[in-house]
Amino acid sequence: MKATSPVPTILSLARRPALFGQCVLLALSGAAVADSELPTAQALLAAHIEAVGGEDVLNRQFESTTTGRFVMPAAGLEGTVKVFSRMPVERAVSIDLPDIGTIQSGYKDRSAWSVDPFMGPRLVTGAELDIQIESNEPGALFRSEEFVESMRTTEIAEYDGESCYKVFVKWKTGRESTDCYSTESGYLIATEFTVESPMGEVETTTVFTDYTVFESDGVELKLPATTVVTTMGQAQQLLIDSIELGAPADEHFALPPAIKTLKEDAQAD
Repeated sequence: MKATSPVPTILSLARRPALFGQCVLLALSGAAVADSELPTAQALLAAHIEAVGGEDVLNRQFESTTTGRFVMPAAGLEGTVKVFSRMPVERAVSIDLPDIGTIQSGYKDRSAWSVDPFMGPRLVTGAELDIQIESNEPGALFRSEEFVESMRTTEIAEYDGESCYKVFVKWKTGRESTDCYSTESGYLIATEFTVESPMGEVETTTVFTDYTVFESDGVELKLPATTVVTTMGQAQQLLIDSIELGAPADEHFALPPAIKTLKEDAQAD
C-alpha cells in the first residue's frame, strides 16, 4: 500500500527543536500585478483542495498512520518518521535518529508537548502553541473564519522556478503567514512565516513537491511526497513512504512519563 500524508500532517511534524513543520527562508521573486487580475484567496484554496481529492478525502487522513523518512542533508542525518492521527483531533509523532535518539511530540485538545535529546521534555506554550493549533485543527487547515481573520492574494511569486499566487493570511492570534499556490496546477507549493524565538525572529519556509497519486483503503489522493523545511539556513526533508487510513491503536497516543509529570505539575499550580 502506498500513499502520502496530508498537507495538514506534514505541516505539524516535529515542531521543535528541529522546527520541522515550521518552515523557512526561501528567496521570493515576486512580480506585482493589479489585484483585479489575481484569483481570490478563497478560490485558490478551493482549487487546491479539489486538486488533491476534495475535502472529504482530506478529512479521511485525520485518522491514519503515516510512515516516512526524516533527512538533514547538511548534517548527514537520516531517520524514520511515524505520524499517528485520530479524531477528535489528536496526533503523535516519533522521529528516530541513529546515534542521537528519538524525538517525540504530540497534540490534543489544543495543547502540545515534545520530548527530545536536545531539550528534554516540555509543554509547548505561547506563539509556538498557536502555530501547533493552526497546523493541526481541521478548521485552521481549511482556513476557516474561526481561525483566520482575513486572506488576500497579493502577487505572483516563484519558488524553485515554479510560479505561484502568493496569499497573505492574517490569523486571529495576530500571527501572519503566506501560502503560495501554483499558477499551473493549483497545488499549494509553499508556506512561510516568521516566529519569535530566543534567538530573535526566525523566518521559516516549507516547500511541497512531488505531488503524486497515492492509494490507501481504496481512496486515491494526490499530495506532496516530499516536503523541504528550511530554517536559519538549515534544510530538513520529510519523505513520505506510506499511509494507512484508519484510527491507530490507543498505545500510540500514550503520554511519556515525563510529560505526564509536567502536566500534573501544571494542573497543580
